[in-house]
Amino acid sequence: MPMENRTYTKTDCPLFGTEYCARLNMESCDSCTVRDRNAGEMEALKHDLDNLAALLPEEGIKDLFLSETCLFCRGEEPGKTECYALTDIAHPEPKRKIARGVFRIKKEARAGSILPIQIACCEGCRKRFALLQNVSIMLTAFSLAGALLLMSIRPLREALCSLMPALPAILFLVIAAGGHIAGKVIRNVLLARYGKEMHLSVMRIEKLRQLKKLGWFELYEEKGMSRIVFSKTRAKSGLYTGGEPQDAAEESQNA
Repeated sequence: MPMENRTYTKTDCPLFGTEYCARLNMESCDSCTVRDRNAGEMEALKHDLDNLAALLPEEGIKDLFLSETCLFCRGEEPGKTECYALTDIAHPEPKRKIARGVFRIKKEARAGSILPIQIACCEGCRKRFALLQNVSIMLTAFSLAGALLLMSIRPLREALCSLMPALPAILFLVIAAGGHIAGKVIRNVLLARYGKEMHLSVMRIEKLRQLKKLGWFELYEEKGMSRIVFSKTRAKSGLYTGGEPQDAAEESQNA
């Protein structure tokens, strides 16, 4: 017997207008990724969302992305928010076990909960982060390109070979290694300099210091700084991308 055609409405979802709907903060009911789950799956989802809420401060995390000024600046006059730094933070709770290795032995996962966050940032801090992330790679690439260019000059290559057959290869490696080392040195110098002007680790931002005390940690990090990507616009839909749960729930009920 063919199924009857049925139009989906907002009231079909048991989460609509609730704090759970507000925490998920989907763009619309039509684009919501959880609306078609059965009753058991909905209860499991609510349980997971409750666990996550219990790990966060009561006021939520909206201060990270609603700030009109950069949260990375350390001075008394932070720059104006012009972009957003994106990364993930994690919490060991709830305890989960995952299978690893050839024998699929279950071990306790480092992260039981993962939360994407976006942090207000100015253009100056974004450029400093970009330079720190790329300076070592750029200098290594330039040194390799320069070494290849030098070795492509036939008279020079032949002159070096006349002194020692392996000399061109040795010189190539020396130049490449020199560029790599120079990149590391310059990066360390910039880390020390920029560290006086801005927070290089997201967990040093005041709001994230509070989260760190609650057990949250940075999921991705590099030596001396956070590993982040940037967006010119703020994500306005997705988990914890809205305002306070109760406020968002009231807005959805009035929609």
